[in-house]
Amino acid sequence: MGSERMDSIDATEYRKWLVDLKARIRSSQARAAVAVNFGMVMRYWQLGREILDRQEEQGWEVKVVEEVADRPHVCDEAKSK
Repeated sequence: MGSERMDSIDATEYRKWLVDLKARIRSSQARAAVAVNFGMVMRYWQLGREILDRQEEQGWEVKVVEEVADRPHVCDEAKSK
């Protein structure tokens, strides 16, 4: 923006607008983080529920949980398929 254009802008109003813009961006970022965290909590809850169901229905042992916990790369394997 050229200096001629900036001279015609009310500096106080411009600063207020920037402060408001930054606040809206921060608010959006916070809402996005909450949504992602909620999604991850739900995913882990579903995983736990599936493991418990399979333990009851198919006799999976506790070792299944240990196996999954020892394989953090399992998500990478799923993406590549």
